[in-house]
This record gives sequence, C-alpha cells and structure tokens, in this order.
Amino acid sequence: MIALAGCGGDAGRGQEADRGAVLNGMRSTYAQYADSVEISASRRSQIDYMLERNKQGKDVVESVLSDNVITADEMNDVERQAVGCFARYGYKINVDYWLAKGGGIGAGNEKTMPVGDPKVQDIQAECESGTGYNILVNAYYSAYYNPDDIDLDPYRFQCFVEHDLVDESMSYDEFNRLRRESKNPYIGNPQSYGSPVHDVWFSCTSDPLHNISNSPLKK
Repeated sequence: MIALAGCGGDAGRGQEADRGAVLNGMRSTYAQYADSVEISASRRSQIDYMLERNKQGKDVVESVLSDNVITADEMNDVERQAVGCFARYGYKINVDYWLAKGGGIGAGNEKTMPVGDPKVQDIQAECESGTGYNILVNAYYSAYYNPDDIDLDPYRFQCFVEHDLVDESMSYDEFNRLRRESKNPYIGNPQSYGSPVHDVWFSCTSDPLHNISNSPLKK
C-alpha cells in the first residue's frame, strides 16, 4: 500500500498538492466492472505459482478461475468482499484507502492506515489476500488492458500522438532515443501531476489499447 502523503507546517496548499499527487490514478467508485476477461495459460501459470508460495485466498481464486474467465459479476463480488472486510474494521473507502485504476489498493491514509503498522498489515492480509482480491484484481486488469500479452510500447506512443502529447512529426525511434537520454519527448510535461493532461498521459501509459484508433483488440 502506498502511503498518503502528509503535510508539514507550511500548510494547506502543499497538503492538497501532495494528496492530489498520490490520488492521481485512483478510482472513486468500486464494483463497477462491466466486462469479462479471459485468463491466458501463461497468466494462469503465474497465478498458480503465486498461490503455491502464498495460499491465502487460494480457494476463492481457484473457484473464480475454474473456467479461466473472470466475469464482471465475479470481479464485482470479490471487490465488494474486500471493501466489506475493511469496513468491518472501521476503514472506509475513499477516506482511509483508495483503489487504483490499474487494480488493487493504490493509496492509504497515513494517519489511519500507516504503512508498516502490524495491525494494518494483518487487516490487509485478510481483506486483500484472504478474499482472493489481490490476485484476481491484478489478473483482471492485466488481461483487460492487454489480453494478448503483446508489447504495449508502440501503442503507448500511438496514443501519445493521437492525444497530442507528442508531436505528430516525431518518429517512434526518436521518441525512444529522447527517453533513453532522459530528455522530455512530450509536448509540455504531461507526466507532471499539475498538468491538465496528466490523466490522458496516465490512460495512454496504463491502457493504450482502449484509447487509440484501429486498436488490435478483438471487437
């Protein structure tokens, strides 16, 4: 879990900026899945390996993946179970912790859920691992964002160009050269949390296939 940044004596504005930085990429809702995904053989092998190392939530995960598909209803139910588990300990979603757009618990309030606190760690193990949520939500987003497990970098570049984050005259090779040289290849600085197009950059980076024209995703 990522700690929610706090603020020093210099006040409100800094705290708001820090909070905004941490919460960027978080979801404000939960159990809103609408699509089912297929779990490939390679992803299933990775999941089985993880379950052998840590058996928490194994029965739930194996039940959901018995057909190698995570349905929207199954994902919604598992996420409700995780949120309900935290609620039993008095923790509220979007107050004490937040869910990441890419899966799992993305940020926690340092005051109420401090990182490294043994009690919090035990609750996390029960609510995230014990419910099968950790494994299933990450498998879901991995399959949803990239069902055929292809190299996403060229599609990220296409997304950047289509959404005016990179000059359309720039080649993919030039883009990568600038990045290797630690130079900014973007128009402005969309990676900055203060940028008005940061959310677009985040979407292109995490989920380019759902944000480009002529996507290779099967219709």
